[in-house]
Amino acid sequence: MALPTGTYRIRIDHPYFLEQSGEILVETGKISPKKFVLKPAFIIDILSDPLGASVFIDGEPRGQTPRLKMKLAKQTCLLKLEKLGYQVHTEELPLKPGLNVPKAFTLKKVLVKLSIQTNPSKAKITIDEKLIGTSPWNQTIEAGAHTLKIEKEEYETEEKKIDLYQDYSVAIPLIPVKYGTIEVSAYPRARVYLDGNP
Repeated sequence: MALPTGTYRIRIDHPYFLEQSGEILVETGKISPKKFVLKPAFIIDILSDPLGASVFIDGEPRGQTPRLKMKLAKQTCLLKLEKLGYQVHTEELPLKPGLNVPKAFTLKKVLVKLSIQTNPSKAKITIDEKLIGTSPWNQTIEAGAHTLKIEKEEYETEEKKIDLYQDYSVAIPLIPVKYGTIEVSAYPRARVYLDGNP
């Protein structure tokens, strides 16, 4: 390849070898040789379920899944996957030169303790539209966002969103339903509906 004289930067890339780079000086009337001996790369190809896990290689952040592929210059690495609401996954990975073998990881949900007290007690507890018991209630539950509903006859229904990423305790005072009396008359006589009910 004929080039104007000067200094150029060269980069050599191959999917299964480590990238190499260097400088080459082009002089008038001379052939400027530059030889590269490529070293095999140790390839890591990471997938995770769920997506969006942060990837650390030997303690250094490298990006996020759904798929993260990189070339390393060593035969083993310490892999760490992190995602809020899931257990941290750490593993020493052996790598093979020039091989691209996808490695898939399923992260486990973190379990947190949830304690629910109501006054009065024996209220129905629903989490994410599933009836789970009556108050007082103490169990473990998957970390994350949940909808909590408390119901008891003669009391107003309480509903709230909770984000659980650590143990959580809540005490809910229930408010009695207040009653009043209405008197409706019509002439001539007619059927009466209240909130759509006869």
